[in-house]
Amino acid sequence: MKKYIFLFISISLILNCFGQTSVTYFDNGMKKFNQNNFKESIIDFTKAIKLNPNYADAYLKRGTAKNKLEDFWGAAIDLTKSIELNPNNYKSYANRAISKSSVNDLNGAISDFNKAIELKPEDSMLYYTRGSGKGRLMDFSGAIMDFTKAIEYSPNNALFYSTRGFTKYQLKDYRGAIADCTKAIDLDPVDCTSYTTMAQANDRLENYLDAIINYTKAININPKDGNMYILRGFDKMQINDKNGACLDWSKAGELGVLEAYNYIKDYCN
Repeated sequence: MKKYIFLFISISLILNCFGQTSVTYFDNGMKKFNQNNFKESIIDFTKAIKLNPNYADAYLKRGTAKNKLEDFWGAAIDLTKSIELNPNNYKSYANRAISKSSVNDLNGAISDFNKAIELKPEDSMLYYTRGSGKGRLMDFSGAIMDFTKAIEYSPNNALFYSTRGFTKYQLKDYRGAIADCTKAIDLDPVDCTSYTTMAQANDRLENYLDAIINYTKAININPKDGNMYILRGFDKMQINDKNGACLDWSKAGELGVLEAYNYIKDYCN
């Protein structure tokens, strides 16, 4: 009888140590992960998995770390295993969607985002990232629907308005693009992308003075972007400010945009 009691206690102790050790490695991995030390975190998550091959969260975090290191195929394998072990964790689908998107499996990514949203329908970032995938597939209307849903859940996120504005620009809804980018700038006054989108939309509406103002704002935020000077130069030509246009193209040339010298040759000499 004592023999069996001893055996039972020994097995219990081994199982207890087994559980604690795998969790300890996982916790160590999480500390490193949160410090952006992804390579070292993968080592700890791997040790946790060796001790507990059914540790779904360890596969999830190791896959997420691999995504951070741009090992997208390896990440997808880990995240698939995480889903097999725990099919109700939306984070596994969302991170696998990132892996798929990064290797241009956009339809596969959207399918994973669909599942993640089914599990976590109030997560605004899931709609935003799915919308970005739809945009890459040229499904601009579908993308706008997702960005709109993201805004419903996070109405103060400048990025959501900015991206929806750019997508509206793609659909030639120039006034809608300007409205969204204006809201984005209200939320984030140094949003260079929104100023640029507004400028291009105003170009299409032949509002050249407004476009010049928008490009000037973008240049003030990012003064080393030579392309902004090129575009502002063309708008200045539209309002017969030839000298201003030539100065902008000269500045673009100084910043390394060599095509600027062709414009100077054609329009300024």
